[in-house]
Amino acid sequence: MGLWKERGKALRRGAMGLALAGLLALSGCGGEKAVVYETELLPANDGAPATLSLYAGELYSRPGCQEALTDIIQRYQADYPNTQVELLGPETGPAKAGSADIIPVAGGQSMEGLLDFSPYLDAWENEGALTAAGRMAMHCRGGQGAYAVPLDMTQLLLFYRVDWAEEYNQGIAWRDQIRVETWEEVLSIPGKLGERGRLLIAEGCHTGLLEASLWSTVGVKGLADLSLGFYVDPEKEEPGTLFAEEKGKKGLELFQALLEMEGKTEASGPSPQVQAFIDGESGLLIAENTVVSRLTEEMPAGVWAAAGLPTGESGTTVAPCQWTGLGVREDTAEPEKAVHFLAYLTNVDNNTHMAKACGFLPIYRESPGMEPALGESLRAAEAGLLGVGGYYYAGTYDLLADGDTQPLMEEACARLQNGAPGEELLSQLDKEYMKRLNGYLEQENPLPWGEEEEE
Repeated sequence: MGLWKERGKALRRGAMGLALAGLLALSGCGGEKAVVYETELLPANDGAPATLSLYAGELYSRPGCQEALTDIIQRYQADYPNTQVELLGPETGPAKAGSADIIPVAGGQSMEGLLDFSPYLDAWENEGALTAAGRMAMHCRGGQGAYAVPLDMTQLLLFYRVDWAEEYNQGIAWRDQIRVETWEEVLSIPGKLGERGRLLIAEGCHTGLLEASLWSTVGVKGLADLSLGFYVDPEKEEPGTLFAEEKGKKGLELFQALLEMEGKTEASGPSPQVQAFIDGESGLLIAENTVVSRLTEEMPAGVWAAAGLPTGESGTTVAPCQWTGLGVREDTAEPEKAVHFLAYLTNVDNNTHMAKACGFLPIYRESPGMEPALGESLRAAEAGLLGVGGYYYAGTYDLLADGDTQPLMEEACARLQNGAPGEELLSQLDKEYMKRLNGYLEQENPLPWGEEEEE
């Protein structure tokens, strides 16, 4: 099938081992030595007649998405007229949708049956600098394999009353001013603003906040893999979970402190915490970016601002990231052409165009500079975080066991909200996640964060 296309530029080590351009036997005082030349691998379209189908799923129904996909497909077919690309929408039957060459995927769902296109990562990495969220999503099964390209991502944000902070900070020494860069600074705000400094946490956001508290305390260097965010440093003698780590306990204590800081509200209707923030009951709100349009419509300009989650004890921010994107079916009849089209669809120009047309977040750090409108959109706060150093994203993809492990965290979070002992919950979570890891290893599977040995 010509799945590997060699180009002469030596760049990176492929995730599935080294691509060999040649071996030279060199003689010298040390005897013969094998020299390996690495090559860049790019997908190609050989021009032979082929048909591809793209099922976009719910992405198809997003405003502007159908038009943007259609435009990109037409431009691709102008360059490769012998390749027909069929765009399938929600009206497509399950059988045809499930058998499409390129299909929708999302963080947290199974990647079984998808093609690992990691040999071709140069096609994306040559386009620009991938964002931390984009890279995490592409490697969503852990390790070096790549199974999906995200088209849109979202995360928790911290919304705050910037006017109240500026008013308080007048004449106050810098070290005592209201700031929201670190969790320690956020925890000090009720002591400065009283009840107005309480924290509101939107419905459905507590579990993500718990995960962020743990990860930001442990830090990326303590995690085995960002896509399997509950396992720790693989260089330890035995694999383990962060729940058994001292920093894991500190992360839990941070979350418990945020729960103590959480304010209650009598507001009614959809998203009462958001309404309470709008009504001025509190100056801090943690919610997803979807609330931005409502805040923009119902609050005066300039009185509020949105920021990324604060930095934890590790000196980094590690936020949970939800994403939707596209992958290639493993049994597609045209694997190289499918990857070639997917790379074209998500190159820096087309990805930036879709971000603007569909309200998505791009996967390249260069995109906000290429398209200033992204910095003025409803996604401006998230777009501003794409290139921030020390800001990472983690996932909870369930590679290790059948069924979704996310309910484990949701249940633990609910129990913490009801005052359950933290150490007991940590012990239970450690046992549950280790049980899954051990079951996976007993089937002679490699550690999902392990590197394949180079030949």
